[in-house]
Amino acid sequence: MAAGLLLSLDAAQRSEPSGLAEPALALVARLDPAGHPHAVWDAAPVLAFLTHFREGAHAKRRWWRRAAPSVPVTAEEAHAALRTLHRYGLISSDRRDGLRAVRCHALTGRAVRETVAEEYGISASIAAAWGLLSIWPDSDDASPEMGAVLRANTAALARHTGAGLWHPASLPLLDQAGRSLMGFHHAAESIAYHEWLIGRNERHLEADHKYTRAARDRLAFSYREMNRWQDANALMARNLAYAESAFGWEHPETLTAACFLAASLRMSGLPEDAEPLEEQVLAGIERLSGSSHSSLRYARSLMAQCRDLAGRPEESIAMGEEVVAEDERTRGPDHRSTVVTKASLARYYERAGRFDDAIATQQQVVAFRHRTEGPEHSATVTARAVLADLYRGAGRKDEARLLREEIVALRERAFGPEHAFTLEARSDYAESLGESGRLDEAVALLAGVLTAQERVLGPGHLHTTKTRLMVRLFQLKATDALGEDLVDELDAPADD
Repeated sequence: MAAGLLLSLDAAQRSEPSGLAEPALALVARLDPAGHPHAVWDAAPVLAFLTHFREGAHAKRRWWRRAAPSVPVTAEEAHAALRTLHRYGLISSDRRDGLRAVRCHALTGRAVRETVAEEYGISASIAAAWGLLSIWPDSDDASPEMGAVLRANTAALARHTGAGLWHPASLPLLDQAGRSLMGFHHAAESIAYHEWLIGRNERHLEADHKYTRAARDRLAFSYREMNRWQDANALMARNLAYAESAFGWEHPETLTAACFLAASLRMSGLPEDAEPLEEQVLAGIERLSGSSHSSLRYARSLMAQCRDLAGRPEESIAMGEEVVAEDERTRGPDHRSTVVTKASLARYYERAGRFDDAIATQQQVVAFRHRTEGPEHSATVTARAVLADLYRGAGRKDEARLLREEIVALRERAFGPEHAFTLEARSDYAESLGESGRLDEAVALLAGVLTAQERVLGPGHLHTTKTRLMVRLFQLKATDALGEDLVDELDAPADD
């Protein structure tokens, strides 16, 4: 096979645009055989890689540090090179295949990696990493299929590159693949990925490298989603111990790590362990007041959450209002960070029973998302779901039910009937049905949601547990046998 491959590749390399077929194939062979998007080949790092090796600069490995050449390869030439490789039967390049448009048979890819790709060293992998990273959406929720394809290509790149992928230039891709898994609907997959990533990071990087610490935080959050509180707290405690040793309590990173751990301790029912940490954070924030360090604002936002979890709503509201006011002053009322802090403030108002303030604040968040993302974007729908919760809490149950019904339709259209987002929306709608007295409908709907959640999220997931409790709640209501202990259990903040 290798002989035939080299003959075909030699002919493709001499075809127009000359000199691009071989480096292009070396890059394709590093990625997922099932395919990747054509947009990778519009990325500036990929074009720089092709430019460098068209010039025959094989001895100069660090193409990513070179100044821009006088005649760079264009995106049109890159796509022409793909068409040439397709014509010679070395790859498949068909835009009609969408996110899997550029494919290379697994056997062809292996032959390329064992022969041609060696000429390009780590360069092909770094170019591939940056190409994937350059097209990664800000939020995978808006394009879940894109996220899945990019993660599959990241996994293939890691397999085909090995330890070399832990080059400083490639680390942001491995980190981004982990970030894309954050969210309750990816908890199990996130745990598997981050356990693997942390093991590799600790082997190839320093044990407390910044990317390793970030991966530990994300793994801890995913453990929490699966009710693994002890594992989550242990990881957060390790990151705090490092920050305290490396930076001291006068540094925002230490304050942030302490807030993460304090919030997790409160959620896991250990307020006595959280309290001293929170006192240290508050003292640190006071000492650093007036500092321009960007991370200090984040620490203050997290501290507001801790005060909320501690059952001190007035303190959380005061801190939340301060952060919002500062964001509005320094970043503007329509900055994305300002909108995020407003969303948190709405939640604090809700916990304090100030539903009018909560609804008014959340309506601003919805209006911003609607204006900037569009009415059917996942971020907009999520903001509307929070607004529906606030309507419910304020006693405006008909408005909540109607809004939740709309959200179910939007989620089904965007994600399909059994995506975790759709199941969450259906569970919320069933809750509104039950509260409206339509108990039989609510129980029937929840039973289907529960079956799907056990399959999609797992039986121990927080959302699965909540749905299971809600089924019992409405079944007991239907038989007039509701116990106060179950009401308390259901109302506990399990999904914080």
